[in-house]
Amino acid sequence: MSEYFRGKGVKKNAEFFDEQIEQHLYWRNKVESFFTNPAKDNVLPSLISDDHHCQLGYWIHSSESQDYSNLTPFKKIQKVHTEFHQTADKVMVLIMEGEMNQAERLKQKFFELSDKIVDCLNQLKEQG
Repeated sequence: MSEYFRGKGVKKNAEFFDEQIEQHLYWRNKVESFFTNPAKDNVLPSLISDDHHCQLGYWIHSSESQDYSNLTPFKKIQKVHTEFHQTADKVMVLIMEGEMNQAERLKQKFFELSDKIVDCLNQLKEQG
């Protein structure tokens, strides 16, 4: 990922954040497919709950993100990203327990958190 930051060019930063958005949405869609068919890939909710297991989480927790650590959108994305993964875990557990009504209600929060992540990434892109 560091190749995106060599020279700190605005275009390169924009490309990096666009890629992070794309990867986040890909991951979100993959998790959503697990909601539909949890046995499909034998997904463990505990893996979904760990926000280090996706590209965005890896970046957030890496030294490569330290240039952004004092920015408000970065502070917000740290919290929201963790909550996003924890919510996905809860939805998966509810689905596996057959609690579909509760899972459906919690899915809304999952998508709202995802939207907040994208908003934060766009703000970081603008500020970067």
